Amino acid sequence: MNPGVGLRRVVLCLLVAFSLAPAGANAQTQTATVTVTQIQSYLGSRATGVLVFFTAATPGLGGCPYSNGDEVWIDFSAQVSPSGRDLYAQVLGGFLSGRSFVFYVTGCDAVMTRPTLTAVSVY
Repeated sequence: MNPGVGLRRVVLCLLVAFSLAPAGANAQTQTATVTVTQIQSYLGSRATGVLVFFTAATPGLGGCPYSNGDEVWIDFSAQVSPSGRDLYAQVLGGFLSGRSFVFYVTGCDAVMTRPTLTAVSVY
């Protein structure tokens, strides 16, 4: 067997796989350093989590339909790491201590249509 043929097959498979992957599907965007102004918790049949409001706004954050850029959604039902409860503990602790934040979001929540928080830095 010619080793070049096997390599060409691998390269062709990779090219096809990358061309079918949605562009920017897991693109992460972030805010500048912000101050949390309000935290609202939700327990409902369609969504369970926390909305976090902040200043200064980042308009269009996460490319979400409803994004004034001054709020993020912490989803308690998502099976990700860190969990929504872990992120909430970080935000609540920083909020109670008067700290500043940088929020990282990946996509939008299907129910709330808000940017979904996936990571946080506390300053």
